[in-house]
Amino acid sequence: MNARASADKRPPGTTVRPQRTTALVSRLMGMETEYATLAVDPQNLSSEDLPASLFVYEQICEAIRRDQPTAKGLFDSEQMFLASGGAVTFESNPAMHDLPGGLIEIATPEVRSPEELLTCQRSIDQLVADATAESETSYDLRVLKNKL
Repeated sequence: MNARASADKRPPGTTVRPQRTTALVSRLMGMETEYATLAVDPQNLSSEDLPASLFVYEQICEAIRRDQPTAKGLFDSEQMFLASGGAVTFESNPAMHDLPGGLIEIATPEVRSPEELLTCQRSIDQLVADATAESETSYDLRVLKNKL
């Protein structure tokens, strides 16, 4: 019997498994966040005079397009994909496109770690805030983070 076998306290026939140095399964993760849109109304306009939700969405998307490369969705022409792999979608029923307000949903790209996901989430928060501030309209547009 060699020295290694005598020091080993495992029962005979037991195999030694190497310690795992990588994750068992690599998973992709991403998040979708809704942002409510609104126009600040310092002139006390009637609801008919406020910008339609589709107009607000288009203005925000146009500001994003001026900042980075994008591509339209194949099956939804209102959807926009970002160079990062994220996506911007207008969340509305077509019957509500002409009404004020609305929701924009922005998805992060798919990533492999919580740290990357948090970085991407903070990036899209800043992206939508900047795009709203830089939209070329006479309205004072705002977005509110509707969900995490």
